[in-house]
Amino acid sequence: AQAWSDIGDMLREMLVPPKVAAALFRVAATIPGAAVVPHAANAVGRTGVGVSRSGAELIFDPKTYQLIGEGAVLTKATPGMGPAGTVVASTAQLAEAVVSHLPKVTPSPSDKAVGGGVSC
Repeated sequence: AQAWSDIGDMLREMLVPPKVAAALFRVAATIPGAAVVPHAANAVGRTGVGVSRSGAELIFDPKTYQLIGEGAVLTKATPGMGPAGTVVASTAQLAEAVVSHLPKVTPSPSDKAVGGGVSC
């Protein structure tokens, strides 16, 4: 279980060269209990090859093996959450870039709320 978590963390938090990403995909597919999902989709509908284990799925671009998203489904019925098979998480990695400075972010209207806090 720790190896699965470590692979996800590395792919999510680091800029991984394509050859390393491909190697991590191959390693993930060999972890006991893991299964390859040939047509997995991320949160924005981009399809790739998934590797699923215990309801958690890493989704890779089929050509570059870069991480393009993650998903999670309930493996058993859970009160208050839903029946087995319910999607409980879905993400999409839209872009990766190496930059020399932080991007400029335009504040949203809620950032300008009275008192500087977020308003609901």
